[in-house]
Amino acid sequence: MEVCRKSSSLFQAGFTLIELLVAIAILALLVGGAVPFAMNQLDKARRSTAKTDMQAFKGAITMYQMGMGKNPQSLKDLVKKPAKTFEEIFEFAKELEKSLKNSWLDIFFDSSGSIGRRYARSDEVGIPFCITIDGDSIKNKDVTIRHRDTTKQIRVPVKDLKNILNQLIFGEISFEKAGKLVK
Repeated sequence: MEVCRKSSSLFQAGFTLIELLVAIAILALLVGGAVPFAMNQLDKARRSTAKTDMQAFKGAITMYQMGMGKNPQSLKDLVKKPAKTFEEIFEFAKELEKSLKNSWLDIFFDSSGSIGRRYARSDEVGIPFCITIDGDSIKNKDVTIRHRDTTKQIRVPVKDLKNILNQLIFGEISFEKAGKLVK
């Protein structure tokens, strides 16, 4: 008597329950390892972007300080175009330097680095008065004078600068009375 056998090919076409569970477990392990790795990479990318943004802000602040001679008050100051370009300010400063050199011998022109570093260098070598030119200097025809010993600053019209510096150097006028005090 012949026993009816089912073809074994029907049963071999699919996966057994155990094989499916093993495959799902392997996939879960792979995904479980890949997700934290991907999240770590995303975190590194975000940190790198933040670092780049901070460097861009630092550069923008430095450029603003060089162009305007003061710190920005808000982000709007960094975004808007300064009233005067660095080239205009530099040219104005060189003309003023030339004019002052005709009156005095000891004029030192420094345009490198931030304003704070320039003040520190001047203080270190004993320069009693620093003249700072910013974007407002061209528009208002005035400059800032900083006193080394008190670090106070005054605004002085360019037309009166030689006379005021002469009076300050020879002690004929007090610093606070020489110009408009900058707060």
